[in-house]
Amino acid sequence: MRKKSLLTICILLTTLFIGLFSIQASTAESTIIYVHPGESIQEAINSANAGDIIFVYNGTYHENIVINKKGLLLRGENKYSTIIDIQNSIGDAIRISAADITFQGFTITNARYNDEFIWNQSGIVISSSNVTIKDNIISNNRWGLVSYVTASDLTICNNMFFYDGFFPGCYITWFNGSFYYADNIPMKSLLLNVYNNTVNGKPLNYYPNIHNTVVNADAGQVILVNCTNITVKNLSLLNIDFSVMLYYCSNCIVENNTIINADGELILFFSENNTIQNNTIFNAFHCICLDIGSKNNNVLNNKIYESLQGITILTSCTGNRVYGNEFNKNKCSMVITSYMPNLPSHDNVVYENTFSKNIYGILLIFNDKNPLIYTYNNTIKNNNFLKNIIGIFINGSEENSFLYNNFKGNFLSAVFFGCSQNFWDRNFWDRYRISPKIIPGYKLVNNKTRIPWVNVDWHPAREPYDIP
Repeated sequence: MRKKSLLTICILLTTLFIGLFSIQASTAESTIIYVHPGESIQEAINSANAGDIIFVYNGTYHENIVINKKGLLLRGENKYSTIIDIQNSIGDAIRISAADITFQGFTITNARYNDEFIWNQSGIVISSSNVTIKDNIISNNRWGLVSYVTASDLTICNNMFFYDGFFPGCYITWFNGSFYYADNIPMKSLLLNVYNNTVNGKPLNYYPNIHNTVVNADAGQVILVNCTNITVKNLSLLNIDFSVMLYYCSNCIVENNTIINADGELILFFSENNTIQNNTIFNAFHCICLDIGSKNNNVLNNKIYESLQGITILTSCTGNRVYGNEFNKNKCSMVITSYMPNLPSHDNVVYENTFSKNIYGILLIFNDKNPLIYTYNNTIKNNNFLKNIIGIFINGSEENSFLYNNFKGNFLSAVFFGCSQNFWDRNFWDRYRISPKIIPGYKLVNNKTRIPWVNVDWHPAREPYDIP
């Protein structure tokens, strides 16, 4: 018995010694850096080493923060009272460019500079791998939490978003005053560990690889990745960045939803044969977007009012049909364009819509700094353009067709710049006409010299069309 007791004591002492040694070794490798109110979180990051812990006491910190050192843990004392508030200044509040980062226990707010051009300013931006964002409050930023296409192996959990949301796999980055674009969204930047987050008190529904399901619960945001035959319907989505997001989805339906006061769109990426219908969108920054590589989708019977941009068709989007929608009192109701060289949006059809009392009805535009970024061969037909400032504005977009449209009461029905030829036929231009209708504009010679030019509708309609 005595030998067994001595053996037991030796084992216990050995275990205790090893435990104490491990704690001492861990402490030696990791340093806890404390940040008090009035001190700088960024200075703590700058002085830290891999594996260090930065503990931030309750208080409000007015600084933009860049986390560019690997292996740090940043922890706020209390997420309700440890606040990073950049006071609507320029720049993202938190930028994480290093791997193996944990960021938890903060409120991040007021990354919302008063400039429409800086439309992707964010509370938190991630461009690296193996990052955990948990137990934070993210509120009142232009966009809440954004991860770029370079980010992977992310865990996003137990966060509370207010007037914000989550945007994974963003292919557009802003750096040193310029935008940069990727031509792909890799699946590893989308298949993330996302759970137990809320948006305005409702669940953030993140669905990867789900099929044949109806989403009609009370959600705050819906994100679908690689899904088929999903129906998202009857939701009330208020004060949100991106209300519904589809990545690599097909044969899905988004219908009968109400979206109010959104900073980002109901948006599709690399998605085909989906239907967006009977939604009402009001007072939004942007409303509906068919983005990079989205093809053969139907966008119909939506009501879009008093927003900055209504429906946007972007890079390499083809074969989409936009019809039966109502656009009223928007700054710009529709835009067809591209962001990247040699990936034009083309062969889309816009028909039987009503554009009324907007500043711009439809814009077809290219990038005047890069002639390889353009759109062409879209068809605009059987639409009503009523009492807009400009019904159709074309900038550098060629070979489009404008057929059987009604132009009534617009300050300027149509105008073009920097292009020579689009096809106009049988449109109604405010009144009974016998002679051809001249569409004014100018074309570019040698990509720099502007000379006055005209297009002609040789067969203008004598009576307005009865367009549903």
